[in-house]
Amino acid sequence: MNDIDVRPFSTLGADRSVRFAAAAHALLAVGLCFAPLTAVLGFERALATALLSTVTAPWLGMRAAKGALEKGEPLHWWAAAVVLGGLLLLPSLLLGAFYEWVTLACDQRAGLELHVLLGGGNVAFGTALGFAARALLGVGPVKLTRPATWAALAVLLIDLAWLGAALVRLYREPQIFMFVQPFGWWPGSLYDEALTVSPALVGFRGVGALMSMVLVLGTRAVLKPGRGRGFAWSPAVVAVAAAGLAAVLSSHGEALGFDRDRASVIEALSQTVETEHFVLRAAPSVPREQVEALARDHEFRWHQLHRFFGVAPRGRITSFVYANSAEKGRLIGAERTQIARPWVNEIHLNGAAVPHRVMKHELAHIFAGALAPTFFRIPLISGLVPNIGLIEGVAVAADAPVRELTVHQWAAAMLRLERLPSVSRSLAPTGFWSLSSSRAYVAFGSFVGWLVETRGIEAFTKVYAGGRFSAAYGESAATLEEQWRAFLESVTLEPVALRLAEHRFSRPSIFEKVCARSTAELAQRGYGLLRSRDLSGAAPILRHVWSLQPSDPTPLLALARAQSRAGDLEAAEKTADEASRAPGATEASRLLAREIIGEIERRRGRWDAARRIFNTVRDAGLSSASRRLQSVRLALLGKPLADVVLPYLAGEWSPEQALVRLGELHRNAPDATVLGYLYARRLEAARLSEEGLAIALDLPLERLEAPELRAEARLLAGRLAQGAGRFLLAQDLFSAALRAADRPAVAAEAGDWLERARFEYERNREMTGARSGD
Repeated sequence: MNDIDVRPFSTLGADRSVRFAAAAHALLAVGLCFAPLTAVLGFERALATALLSTVTAPWLGMRAAKGALEKGEPLHWWAAAVVLGGLLLLPSLLLGAFYEWVTLACDQRAGLELHVLLGGGNVAFGTALGFAARALLGVGPVKLTRPATWAALAVLLIDLAWLGAALVRLYREPQIFMFVQPFGWWPGSLYDEALTVSPALVGFRGVGALMSMVLVLGTRAVLKPGRGRGFAWSPAVVAVAAAGLAAVLSSHGEALGFDRDRASVIEALSQTVETEHFVLRAAPSVPREQVEALARDHEFRWHQLHRFFGVAPRGRITSFVYANSAEKGRLIGAERTQIARPWVNEIHLNGAAVPHRVMKHELAHIFAGALAPTFFRIPLISGLVPNIGLIEGVAVAADAPVRELTVHQWAAAMLRLERLPSVSRSLAPTGFWSLSSSRAYVAFGSFVGWLVETRGIEAFTKVYAGGRFSAAYGESAATLEEQWRAFLESVTLEPVALRLAEHRFSRPSIFEKVCARSTAELAQRGYGLLRSRDLSGAAPILRHVWSLQPSDPTPLLALARAQSRAGDLEAAEKTADEASRAPGATEASRLLAREIIGEIERRRGRWDAARRIFNTVRDAGLSSASRRLQSVRLALLGKPLADVVLPYLAGEWSPEQALVRLGELHRNAPDATVLGYLYARRLEAARLSEEGLAIALDLPLERLEAPELRAEARLLAGRLAQGAGRFLLAQDLFSAALRAADRPAVAAEAGDWLERARFEYERNREMTGARSGD
């Protein structure tokens, strides 16, 4: 094999079917330039190109096998097929690079790596599979008439079997990623925008390369037994060695990350807590008492959802609780996306906070599964495509989250801003995905919530089970949407609601972004450097992220805050000013930039200037948390404690430092009401409920001048009483907070906590048989 035979290249290159494959790749490369996400040199373009190679590469391998059977060295013919298959990837690479050259460069190195690993991996494996099938079905005891037809059928059946096994695994196992040799890699959730070339992908493709060697060298050994010309070892021996290496690498698939299953997750989440309706499996790093509190939170949400749906899932629900998003991404592939799998009664959550921010939403998917008779317990369009609008809409409606505004208020604000999508048109298979997640979830949540509120859950159940709107409601979806929009017109909104909605719904969908994948990956890296206080490393990355999406100043705002904390006030002021002048920046973004300027003025000792800015930001009402923060700042400015406590508010203390130092300050100044409020909140965060409750109950609320601080102090006292197991006292405190609430968000939070306190009290009575719990 010292002399390379070039005849296979020229023969295959002149083959009409190979030219047809080249034309198909060229047309695909051009077409991808006009589709969302695929125009740039990123994952989606690489995946589309690789999937076409799943078809063209085996055909190249079969044509090469035909030539090898007629004349020449088989390995030369296969090498020619691999090279030509690689050349077929070039149009996609070149056009993707050209598109970025004339528009905006993303991450061409990552794009090249993905094309090599996805497309190149499919070419290597596909040509080897086609080569082996055509050669082995055309010689020896298996020799068949029309071997090309049988070889094509064999490849198709092998590919389908591999895909079928992957889909069965996707159904049974918690992992939402797929590694399938003939097809490549699918990472899972669309909402996890950041993608990188991981060791799992490299290891998976390493196994594929070894399997390709086994197929080709094994075929060579059958066609021409003995040593090949120039071989130190016979092809059969090398094939056996490659098979052994592939087996070894595959046996480490779990460690590398491409061969995980349910056992992998259960082993990692080794803590177990069982309740009446749940089995919680949690990371061992989560404190036991926190897991038990979360288990009680699960039972409370089960009670609420059972009341909403009127039905309950069969059997107990398994809830997997991961310590953080990174652990969840490593184990199942959904880093920032919480997951519900109704067909197996399980949910997957990031963190163990109580109340959990999204746990009720995910549990709602499990309850909704009881309404759908399909295999996956979800509604389907034409019996095939998941109806994401209905799936997410009913979960939002059942959860009914109030985050500054109710779901209906958010939808009404979108309507006023002319950003409310058409839900009836978005019920199409791709309609939901074409919208940003924030707009889609709110719109469908409000629509489904309105349907349930006005027509009851029974009619919606018929639609969720696969029926038509006209059959369930006597009216079409479009007609119902008109009525829903008329309802939203009647919803009362304060001016601040439009400002909040403009900011929240300005984020485009992943399909509307340029360089969505690389931007998300860069942002993730940049924010990680900020958390580790590496400003010099984070600054250029975050500025590059902003250059890729100049209408979103979030990276600049994060950088400015970090620069301010580090004491580089001039740089922080310049960065904040840039953020406020970013094209497309919302009014809320400009106010956030002004808040950073206010903190800079405070650090410079210009208290009057800082006070004016903090007053402006508080009056704008960006959020309840923002109003509270500005109120505390304003209460402390000019006071003796200001220079000590304000750095805490700026995030300069660790949680441990904050607990110790606030405690010392409170003991030395017990009459400082704002200080006592801050210390009680820190005790709550440290789960020291009894100590925090004693302080919260002694707070003179009339000395907290800002209404938002008084409202939060009432809720804080109730939460601390709840945490201390004093459920009757918690009910009294939450009832008082509910009566005094002057905003929807405060009233909703107080009402939810009041219901929780009553639920915990009754369950505690049932368990102990006495009036305990206070």
